[in-house]
Amino acid sequence: MKYFTLLTLLCLSTFGGRIYKDSIMAKVNGHIITSYDIQELSYREEARIRQIFTGPELPSRIIALRKKALGILIEEQLILDHFNGNEAFQVPSSLLEERIEKSIARRFGTDRDKFYDMLHQKNMTVDEYRKEIERGIILELMRMEFIRKKIVVTPSDIALYYAKHKSDFATPSKMHIKLIIISKDKDQDGKRVAALNKALNDGENFDGLMSQSDSQFSGDLGFLKISDIRPDFIEALQDKKSGDFITIEETSQTLFVQLSEIRNSEVPKLETINAQIKRTLQSNQEKHYRTAFINDLKKSAKIEKYVK
Repeated sequence: MKYFTLLTLLCLSTFGGRIYKDSIMAKVNGHIITSYDIQELSYREEARIRQIFTGPELPSRIIALRKKALGILIEEQLILDHFNGNEAFQVPSSLLEERIEKSIARRFGTDRDKFYDMLHQKNMTVDEYRKEIERGIILELMRMEFIRKKIVVTPSDIALYYAKHKSDFATPSKMHIKLIIISKDKDQDGKRVAALNKALNDGENFDGLMSQSDSQFSGDLGFLKISDIRPDFIEALQDKKSGDFITIEETSQTLFVQLSEIRNSEVPKLETINAQIKRTLQSNQEKHYRTAFINDLKKSAKIEKYVK
């Protein structure tokens, strides 16, 4: 069997018309997974990636996406084989018919001609469409039975997680910074800087003096995380309290920097993030049970990969 690389597939595929080179990428218990299958699963996300990334990063992003798609297809085939290998597992015919009708109604309303046009464009029969819907139901039912049913998150689980991860939920400390910028080209004798210093030291309101700034931009920088503030600002403001100001001399300008307000780091109360923690724990459990389920299926499966 010839081995391929996903980088090779990048060169063989196009996406404007979705024309793909169809090569065997893997076999799961004899079921073939092709490059076409991989790209059909990933092409929408690939189109988005191609709009965002260019240059050498683009191929690596697409390769990672296609590897993920191949992994999903292998996992799904393992689940389908497990379902089909057990006579106790059945898709209720009423559920299948209901899903088919809802799928057609959602996409085409009451216009069956559009539905048949879609089948013609995809070179698909009605029976193949039924099997596609049935496949989705099987995957859903099996994941529910072997993964989601096992997920249990109790109030004590949430409280314990909160106690261990309080720092993860803490809001970062922030400073509300305001600036007045005086250009040295417009204050060659330093009188404007001296007058501002005196006015501020005499207790005049910083906001009322901001109109004197030579900057075309607003001097109100809003609340900034400590990590987003210039290090020299942080160093000069570290012993200051709300309302205090400092001056910083630069080559071409003098900066008046006010620490308008400080917001210290805070940990939200448990009741305000209870639902968030529950979702996190449910997600963690789902990943754990899914991995265990798939690993168990792999033990008795024959998986052959022809891609590196």
